[in-house]
Amino acid sequence: MYQRTGVTGIATSLVFFAIGAVLYWAVQASTSGVDINTIGLIVMIVAAAGLVLSLGGFFFSGTRRRDTIVRDPAGTVSHATVREREVV
Repeated sequence: MYQRTGVTGIATSLVFFAIGAVLYWAVQASTSGVDINTIGLIVMIVAAAGLVLSLGGFFFSGTRRRDTIVRDPAGTVSHATVREREVV
């Protein structure tokens, strides 16, 4: 099974960043006790932090990929991709 770790976190962070940007720059509603623009800014900051963490997990997850060619005594060649995950 082939999995790309971090892709969902990246997409979710980008969606929440876009929602925060809309709240910060495009919404002009006023409510008592709650500033919509501040909520938008907070959502953008949290989404940016989530994006950085997701990218870190995506690029530095500790998974190594190794391609191996195996030749049996009959001369048949088979190709295998081995994925190793480093456990700390």
